[in-house]
Amino acid sequence: MLNFLKGPLKVPEISICELFERNAGVNKSQPFMIFRGKFITYFKFSKYINSMAYELKAHGAYQNIVAVAIENPPEFLISVLAAMKAGNSVMIFNEDNLNNEELFYSTVNKMNIKTVIICSKYIKKIKIHDDLTYIVSDAGYFLTTGKSLINSLKSRNRIKYVKNILSLGDFIYSDNSINEYANNPNVKVIFTDGENIFAFDDNDITSETIIINYWMPKIDRRPYFYSTMPVNTPLGFLYGIMIPLSFSGTSLYGDLKLLKKIDVDFLILDGIDPINNMGMASYLDDIRYFISPNYDEKLYEKILKEFKKGLISGYSSNLLLTTHLNPFTDIRPGSMGMILNNINYKIDDDHIMYINSPMAAGIFNGKEFIKHEWYSTYRMVKIIDDYFYPL
Repeated sequence: MLNFLKGPLKVPEISICELFERNAGVNKSQPFMIFRGKFITYFKFSKYINSMAYELKAHGAYQNIVAVAIENPPEFLISVLAAMKAGNSVMIFNEDNLNNEELFYSTVNKMNIKTVIICSKYIKKIKIHDDLTYIVSDAGYFLTTGKSLINSLKSRNRIKYVKNILSLGDFIYSDNSINEYANNPNVKVIFTDGENIFAFDDNDITSETIIINYWMPKIDRRPYFYSTMPVNTPLGFLYGIMIPLSFSGTSLYGDLKLLKKIDVDFLILDGIDPINNMGMASYLDDIRYFISPNYDEKLYEKILKEFKKGLISGYSSNLLLTTHLNPFTDIRPGSMGMILNNINYKIDDDHIMYINSPMAAGIFNGKEFIKHEWYSTYRMVKIIDDYFYPL
């Protein structure tokens, strides 16, 4: 394992939109996402993003912060990338945030948000404000099994609530696209956790994505990923969307029966609960590798001993993108994966390794984002037979 330690990995500076467009240019007809048994190709995703970005810009959503409150992966990612491509930052709200309407609108006002991209499920939870523009984005606008999207939408009832709420179906016909990128170095992806607001630079996420890709096992074809993690959380976004994207892979969501129909290479789990509570155990025979960013001793036992599968895991948190992964199939009990962000280390004569791994995020102080090191510490590990054990 020590042969892999080369110090900090030199990561190219590339935005989230650029990473997607680069891979979409190579994998045009490859499914990018399969949701409820229906698929969207890289090419289709790219067209939806361009069209929505054009219309967002036309509606004045440009160089601002756009709120995204969406439940399901297809329309969530299309909305996030479209908002960013139109030159905005995106602030991501999940259902927990929307359960407190006062807190939701307090955050919207604090961030001076004027545009809210939201799904029909969530918009029923909040009171409509006349000074905001709401854009309804639902999976039904995008999922197709081969019929013309436009023809299928012509027979669909539009979703309209009040004059300042637009249905996404009203403007995805546009053939216009934004050919240039909004190369704004300050574009951020912002998440909320109750009253806390924190953000990541574009490069924070793409660099993390590329580093984890570098460490993970390589598949001799474009891999398939199935994730049980909510995409509107930092780790869910990273593992359920960005990691598959960096592999030119396909993300699967929805019906567990997909695990039987499709040869899934990586199953992403947030601990052991999905296996115990979702009845997944009977679908796991053909999975190649399990990924769990959060350390869970019970999961180790179940995957390694009961299923006899490879487990890629480590120590992390739902709120931070920093993560620790062991890229090998043989993980010994008690050992830990390498820290991946900005790896700096030294080894002394007793085979004690000192690792420094800072992960910067932006903390909103009410007026601006201030860089803050969420995770910055020197950690000591003991190396035994090329495995790392925390001290």
